[in-house]
Amino acid sequence: MNAVKDTNSIIRTPLPHRTNPHIADGQRMAIAWCHACGITEDTAVTWRRYREADPERIIGYCYPDAHGSDHELAIDMMCQFVATDDSFESTFWKDPGAGVGYLEAISEVLHAKAPMDPDQFDAPLVRAFIPTWERSCEGMSPAWCEHAARSWLDYFWGYLSEATTEDPSIGEYLELRRTVVGTSPCFDMLERAHRYELPARFRTHVGYRRLRDAAADLVTLCNDVASVKKDQARGDGSNAVLLLARTGLDIDVARQRVVEMIQQRTTDYHQSQNDIDRTCELLYIDEAGRAACHRWGREVLEWVGGNLEWQGQIGRYYGKAHAVLPDAEHLAHLTGCHAA
Repeated sequence: MNAVKDTNSIIRTPLPHRTNPHIADGQRMAIAWCHACGITEDTAVTWRRYREADPERIIGYCYPDAHGSDHELAIDMMCQFVATDDSFESTFWKDPGAGVGYLEAISEVLHAKAPMDPDQFDAPLVRAFIPTWERSCEGMSPAWCEHAARSWLDYFWGYLSEATTEDPSIGEYLELRRTVVGTSPCFDMLERAHRYELPARFRTHVGYRRLRDAAADLVTLCNDVASVKKDQARGDGSNAVLLLARTGLDIDVARQRVVEMIQQRTTDYHQSQNDIDRTCELLYIDEAGRAACHRWGREVLEWVGGNLEWQGQIGRYYGKAHAVLPDAEHLAHLTGCHAA
């Protein structure tokens, strides 16, 4: 059981996780990705922000069965997430629309029907994404690749939706965060990095969406409890606790409401897990496919538990109101867009 603390609350919820035995190798892989993209010790602020994110640690907790090149692929994916998130927290913070060029270039990669030449793009982050995406598709079915591309597109373009939606309700907020929190590509990567594949028909079913959405909400809500002070200090209203506080609730009461939502989402997830056999029976999924569905259901919950463990160990959360921000002009160069 994870217990992650801040000054006013304790999240206690049964979110297990395992640790990759090769977790120590992750730092070398993450540093190699950073150097290849131009994120180095020479750019001190961006580098420090990256090292504080510790992408190799979350991969070590969330992809326990990934080895060798599969482990490295998962780390490359997480590094891309960190860079994109940092870009919208710095370069595109005041003007999210300024990031459209980066998003369009990424979309071109995801829509491509043949391998692309990275040199046709000026932006280092776009060039880095090409091999990550193409390696992700290796060994996977066309149906999986099509689904994974949609997950990435929803995530990247979700930044604009979130940044330009004013005063969302808590329900609208969670719906927006289910894309921007980036869990869908990460859950897809469980199949790729662990070398199995869900039956395509299972992904079309509401039972799959219930599992995916409950898990995404857990990640968002745990993140928000941990980020209250940091978000308050920066004036960032994209936080469930702060949204509830704006309705007139005391901040501590709002935080406790979110903790209760975490507990409810955990219950929802377990209930949906219990429905997997029935869903597979209704969809005529064979034993091998059923085993894959159960495996994915277990691994997604472990992913959430790994994320919570990582979150409690890095410098971006729990009272770190003045956590360092990346260099906006540097990330503008990496994304190929101008800083606002």
